Amino acid sequence: MRHTKRFAFTLIEILVVISIIGVLVALLLPAIGAAREAARKMDCSNRIRQIGIAMSNYESVYRKLPAMRLGNALENGPYARTSGLVMTLPYLEQTALHEKMQSTIVNGHASSRFVSAMMFCPGPDSNGPNGQVIQPWLDKLSLFRCPSDPKTELDAEMGYCNYVFSVGDTIVDNANQATRGIFESGRFRRLSEITDGLSNTIAMSEVRVDGKMFEWMSDSELLKPCRYSERNRCTASVTLNSPPSQPEFFGRGRRWVDGAPIYTAFNTILPPGDVSANHRKDSDLTYGNFAAGSYHTDGVNCLFGDSSVRFISSSINCGDLSALAPTTDSGIGSPYGVWGQVGTRAAGEVADQSELN
Repeated sequence: MRHTKRFAFTLIEILVVISIIGVLVALLLPAIGAAREAARKMDCSNRIRQIGIAMSNYESVYRKLPAMRLGNALENGPYARTSGLVMTLPYLEQTALHEKMQSTIVNGHASSRFVSAMMFCPGPDSNGPNGQVIQPWLDKLSLFRCPSDPKTELDAEMGYCNYVFSVGDTIVDNANQATRGIFESGRFRRLSEITDGLSNTIAMSEVRVDGKMFEWMSDSELLKPCRYSERNRCTASVTLNSPPSQPEFFGRGRRWVDGAPIYTAFNTILPPGDVSANHRKDSDLTYGNFAAGSYHTDGVNCLFGDSSVRFISSSINCGDLSALAPTTDSGIGSPYGVWGQVGTRAAGEVADQSELN
């Protein structure tokens, strides 16, 4: 008689196989995660580049760049509070949305009062002044979001934005007055004013939605960046105030339609990923030192004036952070190293390109 032999794994062999599979999974997961983040980082770079191309097309039509905020503190006309991103919509295949926003203007008035009504709207069906439906101002655009940022807007919130305008190394008063960067409130800058060169001057960078921000009541504290920097603190004696009690109203990157620098601007002073500092408690249309930031590893994507995009390291040379921020009418070079140099548009200095990698 023939005896049929049965082949089977022993318990030890099964445990060994499971252990090997576990090791392989442990090795592969970080690689898969890194590949996904690399893809998200590339997608993020492409999105900010599209905005840069849209601004270039806007400039080709109007011979000037859009303003960071279309009006300043002394103006109360149409779109006075609105972010310059709104003006790029027709060049981002969003003409229909742009026309809907324009249709909310009644008798020539939309202005900051209208945008202020949006801040506190209870939901997407709310109405603005004169019964205007404000829904288009609550629209969310994926193009303005970095895929690496995990925060998601609620239906009743305005759309978030991870791409913000550069005001250079200007702190006072970058919400309403002139800046040393490419962008400022109420100023549609011509390319001829960027005398340091388009390829040498940053136009936009990334920001984390709700990135950490301190409140300050004193200019003497605000104008010396190392006093509140988390990465380059020069003293421990400064008392740091808590963030606003309603961060949903005053958080970084919370409103792409709003041109207040808290939402849509950054300074080339503190290194990417550091904290931000606001001038006044519980207020958004005010100046400050607003840092760039991202969820990428060790840096941020930066759009330059020529629409090129480079990844800037968080360890970029920031010079002397104990130096007071230059005034808006100063023609001197930036005290904030290479980071400050690429932020100024007309300081007569060109950063070493090798230090931007």
